[in-house]
Amino acid sequence: MAVEVIAMRRLYGRDHLDHVLGTFGLILFFNELVRMIWGPAGMTLPLPDWLGTWVQILPGIRYPVYRIVIIGSALLVALDSTF
Repeated sequence: MAVEVIAMRRLYGRDHLDHVLGTFGLILFFNELVRMIWGPAGMTLPLPDWLGTWVQILPGIRYPVYRIVIIGSALLVALDSTF
């Protein structure tokens, strides 16, 4: 809400390119703020045991369960956003 009040409201009524440049500038600002606070290195987390397993799709072809969960989650989000 603070970003809306401080930065975005000033762009209302302007050309659409001003909106694009403003939001791009905000992305750069917040990206650098996150890097300053938490550092540039990403965090790795171990998978839960139930996501670290494999499923045999076809004979001789194994597929990781976490990828199936990611695909299923993305499909649910896509279906939900259409309604």
